Amino acid sequence: MPRERHLHDLLADVDVAVPVATAARDGLDAGTCAADAVWLVVGGNDAPRRLVDLADLGDPAPAATAANVV
Repeated sequence: MPRERHLHDLLADVDVAVPVATAARDGLDAGTCAADAVWLVVGGNDAPRRLVDLADLGDPAPAATAANVV
C-alpha cells in the first residue's frame, strides 16, 4: 500500500472539491471485491469503508433539475 499512501499524502496538499476514496489492489487479499471494506477516504483516519458506505460522504454537486440536465 505504499503507492496508495503516497497518493493520499499528495492529495492532502490539494484542495479537493469532492470526496475521494481509493482502493489499491496490491493491498487487498485474494478474493476481495470492490464492494468490500477496502476503500480509504482521503483525509480520513478511519478504517477502510465498504463501497456502499461511501455514499455517507455526501455529494457536493447540486441536485439535478429539469433546468440543469441536458
